[in-house]
Order: sequence, then structure tokens, then C-alpha cells
Amino acid sequence: MIGKVCKRGSDVRRLLGYHLAIAAADQDRQLSDAQWADIAAEYVDRIGLAPRRDEAAVRWVAVRHADNHVHVVATLARQDGKRVWPRNDFYRSREASRAVEARYGLRPTSPADRTGPREVTRAEQRRHRAEDVRRQEKGLPPSAGPDRDVLRRRVRVAATGASDLSGFFARLAGDGVLVKERRSQRDSDQITGYAVALATGREPVWFGGGKLAPDLSLPRLQDRWAASSPRPNPRPAHSNSERTSPLSATDRAQLLEQARLTAKYAAEHIRTHGGDPAAVADATWASADLFAAAARVTDYRYRTGRVTQAADLYEQAARPAHRRTPRATAAGQHVRSAAGALLAVRRTLPSETRQVLALLAQLQSLAATVARLREAQGRAAQAAAARAAAEYLAVSQWRQVPPPPAATLVDLLSVPSRVTAPGHRPPGRSR
Repeated sequence: MIGKVCKRGSDVRRLLGYHLAIAAADQDRQLSDAQWADIAAEYVDRIGLAPRRDEAAVRWVAVRHADNHVHVVATLARQDGKRVWPRNDFYRSREASRAVEARYGLRPTSPADRTGPREVTRAEQRRHRAEDVRRQEKGLPPSAGPDRDVLRRRVRVAATGASDLSGFFARLAGDGVLVKERRSQRDSDQITGYAVALATGREPVWFGGGKLAPDLSLPRLQDRWAASSPRPNPRPAHSNSERTSPLSATDRAQLLEQARLTAKYAAEHIRTHGGDPAAVADATWASADLFAAAARVTDYRYRTGRVTQAADLYEQAARPAHRRTPRATAAGQHVRSAAGALLAVRRTLPSETRQVLALLAQLQSLAATVARLREAQGRAAQAAAARAAAEYLAVSQWRQVPPPPAATLVDLLSVPSRVTAPGHRPPGRSR
């Protein structure tokens, strides 16, 4: 497998140099110096730094630091005096990776299908750490994560429970999220986008929907609502009333069971029709809503438990490649409807432990099914994200709830090939 780390950004491009690290997987065979030279030339060619047979291209050097990796340093000035500004170099380098993997029989990596998450910046991480220090000084528990992560979860839950823009904004307001609408300059009545920030009492930090996740931009949300069956928007749950639910115990049990059966239905649908990517794309995408709803009602919005972490990982596994909106299907609408209905539970109770356990077991099976689907499609990063999500759910069942009944235990042990989850962030970048 050939990986790459490209030091990018305005701070690097203002300089006269470009740095690229290229590495093979530990399991790959050892390559010769001549082969590494060809690999380095392939990268600088596809990135646009030094096209082959271009004598006036930039000058570059490759240094082999170990058996399985090299570092490439190139100038950003051509021999004819012109500057080089690499465009979309991340995606071009991924194309180079695929080319040399096929040429030398190396472990394949995922294509640049733009399913990876939006990463939290260093500035956001520093702000998050400073906020946690302030909360600790006041005797408060730590926050649920950086603003971007918290907002992404709340926006996805709001989109899951809403069926139109007004209901979406109402749910965000009820969940402690500030909303800023962006309107058309030609028609002030037309909303063309939105930005969100946490209502924390400090200076708000705004994020556009598309900056949280590719499928949370306003056009993508409107596409999904237009394709879904109309349904009334439930009253948004406010923080003061979220601890209790107006539903009866029977209604709550039915909603939890409906969610479990829907997860089972989605897994069976994907297994049956997995040979046709278009037939399962919508249901797979919609299953992320079911994970998000389950995380909200089991972990509750003020905690970041392992179900929430599993839902974060599963987002990448379920996301359509290249930010396309799949063709709407009845299976996808059924899954979204069950996810929206599950939010009415608001918060699961200790008396519902067995039902929650059964739901988590079925979601784990769904994640394992999606992992096999992505492996068959050659999307390694998405497959790894799905398997990591399954692992989080398996751990959550053993550590957060009492032992399951015998039948559920058998189901748990039958789930194939669990892997160690590599941390809170999804394990692969395939953007």
C-alpha cells in the first residue's frame, strides 16, 4: 500500500518548496531504489510539479530514509522562471497512489472519493482545550468535544427529525444551536444556505453546513427532504423537557423495536442487493441517520459515549462517494422514517436496557454488513470505518449495560471480524 502525506496550506505554498512523504505498508515487499525513483517521478508528474519529459519543470529530489518510504522535496519555481501552484494536489496524489499500487502489486488504498470527515483544525482544538480548562475551573464537566464535532452531531440529528427547512431550524434552536440564514441577493425570501454555532454565552464560532459534513449542506438536505415522504415535524425537544417523554411505556417499546427491526431490514437489504451499488446506496446513506438517532437517545446529548463515537465513525462508511445524492428508494425512506420516529423516545431508561442492547446488537450487525459491502467495492477507508463502528458498539454493550440475555449473547458472538477502533476520528482519510 502506498500512502502519502502532503504538507499543504498557505503557510507552505508561500515558500519556495513542496514536501511530500510517500510510504509503503509494512506488509508490502521491499522495493529497489530504481522502483522508488519511478514512484517518486509518478507522484511529481501527476501532481503537476514535474511532468515527465518536461525539461523546464521544477527541480526535485527524493531521499530514501528507510526501506519502505521516501521523502520528496521540490521547488515551486520552474526552470523557465514561472511559478507552479499545485491544484487539487491531494486528489492527484491519490491517483498516483492507485497507479503505482497497480504497477508494483502493492496493498491498495482507497480512492479519493471524498467520503472522509471534515477535520478539526488546530485552532479549534486549542479553543476546545481552553474551554475545558475554564469548565474545570468552574467545577463543570468537560464539553462533548470541539465545536465542529458537537455541531455536526446536532445538525445531523435535527436533519433526521425534520422534514423541511422550517422544522430543521426549529429543532436546531431547541437543541442549543444558533442559526444564521444566508439569503439570495436577488430574492431576499430565498434561503441559499445556513451557518450554525453553539449557544454557549461566549463569542460564537460559525460553521456552514457543508463545512460540517458534505451531506449537511443546504442543497443536499433539501434533496433528501424532497425525496422523502411528507410527515409532520415533531415538536423539537428543549433541554428543560428532554428528560421526560410524553410517550407511554408501550409506545416507547414499540419505537425501540421498530428501530431494531429497521436496522435488521437495512442489513438484509444491503446483503441481498449489494451487487447493484445504485440499489443500496440510498438505504446505506440513510442508515447513518439511524445510528445518529440511536446515539442521541442512548448517550443523551450532554455525553459523548461509545454509541456516539460509533455513529461518528459510521458516517464515513455510509456516505455516498464523490458527494453524490443517491437515487431515492423506498428502502431509504423507510430507514429515515424509523430514525426520525426513534428521536421521540428522547432518552432511554434503565428499564429499557434489554431493548437498547438488542438495538445495539442489530446496529453492530448492520455496520459489519456495510463493512463487507465497502470491501467488495474497494473502498478500504469506508470499510475500516464501518468495522471500527461495529467494534465501538460491541464494547459499549459489555461496558455500559448489564449482561445481555442468552439469545442476544449468541447474536453478539456471531458477528464476524471485529477490529480495534483506532480512536475517536474515523480511521481513514478518503477525501
